[in-house]
Amino acid sequence: MDKARVSDICDAAVALFNGRAPHTRYVSDLSAARSHSLLAAHGGADPVDGSRARQDAMAAAGSLTDREREVMRLCVQGRSSREIGELLHVGESSVKTYVMRAARKLGARNRTQAVAEWLMLQD
Repeated sequence: MDKARVSDICDAAVALFNGRAPHTRYVSDLSAARSHSLLAAHGGADPVDGSRARQDAMAAAGSLTDREREVMRLCVQGRSSREIGELLHVGESSVKTYVMRAARKLGARNRTQAVAEWLMLQD
């Protein structure tokens, strides 16, 4: 469902509460299997697989360089690539490269997912 259409979300919630199937159209490009594996990686599906996935994610986070960690900490603060570059005395394109590398190591597809992964690993 499109999260911007609040009325559709409310209608679906009411339908589910009343035991009916909601009239929704799936907009995700992820397959059910991929969605399940992502959910399991965050400890939401299978406790055994979830703990293993958490260990894998922790190992991946441990593989980040000091600079990638520093950039992720600044991303978490909501700073732009330009701001981070100015703080670290590097170019904006270098910051984007650090973010891309960190995202890849964290198994994220973009900066937002990388920040979410990073935050989950900080708990």
